[in-house]
Amino acid sequence: MKIDVTVPTIGESITEVTMGSRLVENGARVEEDDVICEIESEKATVEVTAEKSGIITFKAEEGDTVEIGAVIAEINTDGAGSGAETKAAPEQTTEKTESAGETPAKEAPVAGVKVSPVAANILQDAGIDPAAVKGTGVGGRITKADALNARQGAAPAAPAPAEKKDISGEAPAPASAAFSRNEKRVRMTTLRKTIARRLLEAKHGTAMLTTFNEVDLSKVKEVRAA
Repeated sequence: MKIDVTVPTIGESITEVTMGSRLVENGARVEEDDVICEIESEKATVEVTAEKSGIITFKAEEGDTVEIGAVIAEINTDGAGSGAETKAAPEQTTEKTESAGETPAKEAPVAGVKVSPVAANILQDAGIDPAAVKGTGVGGRITKADALNARQGAAPAAPAPAEKKDISGEAPAPASAAFSRNEKRVRMTTLRKTIARRLLEAKHGTAMLTTFNEVDLSKVKEVRAA
């Protein structure tokens, strides 16, 4: 059976959202309540979870603008993905998909602890035991934010670099080369677009000026001094 994953209702005034990053591969197997992707609205970024376990096939690409209630993915609960999408997945993902209900080790709950795939990757890279992290998600589930907070709290402070003495006799590199800037263009999120539009509207609709009023208070000072 195929189940549609739709864009949830975020707010009364929000009619469309932007498809954010995918947190699982297209054609991979997901478990119930796993976070599969993020959607960006004018007010916040929301995680979308899988309603059932099965093989997921995305219907929207990253950066697409979709309306509230639109179908962004499809989950096949029978355990077999669609031919074209499953073949396009990496070989390792295909082997896990074709296995009978096999779940990757990093996505499996540890000692009864529910961990999302993204949070499991973050905790595994940081070497943190999921059982030591308190989850704030549904049913005590460890979310991406919980994993990031745990990693930030467990990261040791970097020691101050020791001062190096130049004994080569060569002239130091110019400051312009040491502090050069590299430009990188990234897609603007929906939230930042809204902030930019509101600031521009405020600039065009409001008089940007300052008024100064000068008042002679010498008589007031004389009265107070009397």
